[in-house]
Amino acid sequence: MLRRDHRKLLAVDGVYGSVGGVGIADPWLHEDPESGLPYRDTGVAVTGPAVADIEAAFAGVWDLNGTPLPDAERPKAEEIAATGQTRARVLIQEPGKMRVSRLLQVLTASVEDRIWIADAYFLADRILREALIAAALDGIDVRLLLPSTNDLRLFGAISRASVRPLLEAGARIWEYSGPMMHAKTIIADGWCARVGSTNLNLTGLMTNWEIDVIVQDVEFGLLMEEMFLDDLNHAEELTLDGRKVRGGSGRRRMRGLATGAGPQGTTSVASLGTALAQGALSDALSRSERKFDAGAGAAALVGALVIAKFPRLFALPVAAVLGMFAATGLARALRIGRHPRGTGGPARNHEVNAQRADAREH
Repeated sequence: MLRRDHRKLLAVDGVYGSVGGVGIADPWLHEDPESGLPYRDTGVAVTGPAVADIEAAFAGVWDLNGTPLPDAERPKAEEIAATGQTRARVLIQEPGKMRVSRLLQVLTASVEDRIWIADAYFLADRILREALIAAALDGIDVRLLLPSTNDLRLFGAISRASVRPLLEAGARIWEYSGPMMHAKTIIADGWCARVGSTNLNLTGLMTNWEIDVIVQDVEFGLLMEEMFLDDLNHAEELTLDGRKVRGGSGRRRMRGLATGAGPQGTTSVASLGTALAQGALSDALSRSERKFDAGAGAAALVGALVIAKFPRLFALPVAAVLGMFAATGLARALRIGRHPRGTGGPARNHEVNAQRADAREH
């Protein structure tokens, strides 16, 4: 029920690939009629040997669901000529592997100056949330760009209600003013950038099939940072001091691009301490938290009353969910039994692809 193919990738004849958050659907063509802002997303085009890994990711999922692709349709990286000097790595995420989560742990532990994140459905797990909080407390310039109006309204409400600890630690959070901010990007210290399909939440980091490209290049990083700052000009900042700041300037001075501008000063920390002592909250943040708490409490109360009055109505859905888990588990066990590892069936091909992806990461 939680495992799904969430990748957005295109691969053509071993010579071109693209990865990002863009879906093939009408919403990506929409613009806000008042502001003219687009449905915001990011993708990256890839040529050269990395295309082989993008095609391997596609083949790995295809093999699980049908006749395995022939070897002729599986290009090898060593057979594809380099097309430039930019270093790119394909991060192939599979259920239970948590490869993107490990990458983020490394980045947040090693970043020296700034880490800027754009995400559509941000609801970080405890490990990632604490890593971002620790980075912010250490003076790292932590910025998040999230949607103002989320296409999944409930998820948007939960996401906004969860950001207070980050703001209290000194992280900065903006909300894009357009119809939707669907990009999934990270840029660390202006030289290590990630573009892909992985949202920073439970399903994205743990249970989905996802794909991301990691680029280690200062020139590419500069373009990513310029794009991020341009987005901030079309966003509003959530603060703890009762104001909503529009654009990328505000409480802290703007840091340099790609080259770094030294450690953060203590002014913002002092201002934050004053705001916390006063207990001041932005209207938008407090309204979201009140709505979420009230909605969750009302839903729990209604659920409790319904369960108490109609226990059989509650038992039937629980039985159905358990039955679904049981059926999928048994079906998976039977499928593995028909294709034991080492026989060349889909499970074996998938394992080979996973090993190859792991080798490319290292």
